[in-house]
Amino acid sequence: MVFRKIHISFRVKSNVNISLIEILCIFGIYASFLMLRYRIGLISAFVCSYISAKDYDSLKNYSYRALLDKIENHQNNKDLQLLYLRGFMDRAKSENDLIEIINGYKNYMYYSGDKKSVIYADSMVQASLRTDNHSIIGSAYLSKGIFHYSIKEHKKALDYYLIANDYISKTDDNYLKYKVKYNLAHVKYYLGAVYTNLASS
Repeated sequence: MVFRKIHISFRVKSNVNISLIEILCIFGIYASFLMLRYRIGLISAFVCSYISAKDYDSLKNYSYRALLDKIENHQNNKDLQLLYLRGFMDRAKSENDLIEIINGYKNYMYYSGDKKSVIYADSMVQASLRTDNHSIIGSAYLSKGIFHYSIKEHKKALDYYLIANDYISKTDDNYLKYKVKYNLAHVKYYLGAVYTNLASS
């Protein structure tokens, strides 16, 4: 039996004859390349998961302060930052430490960088209400206000600052009193400027 060489013509600038065998070879090489990338991806995922698990186990030896430092110092590496965020929160919950649980939600609120940040802010406030402590509750509302200010939701920020001020004014914490008044003045100045510009336009 005689096998004839089959040619297919493609017009680019001139006729280029490529045999069917050559086309199959090209596809074979490309398929091999894709399989290689897939295998490399699997190996990389396995190695990363191993390293993450190893790092996560070592977090048990870190203090809350050290974990917070790790969270703050890994803003350019979201995978590691999320690892430390989870380590902080898991430890707080396992120790049933309500203050650190509040701090854990606050960390997630500031550093998670996703749409759940608002949910973390709500959880932080809800956890603070369980303490029945005006300073802690006021501080949580103040942090929530600062977060909303940072994402340019200034009216919401003002609302939460006012709630924070109601709680903090009932305490002897002068630092929080100064902080909430500073943030209130700041957002009122901003909103006042906005309203003034709207009125004059």
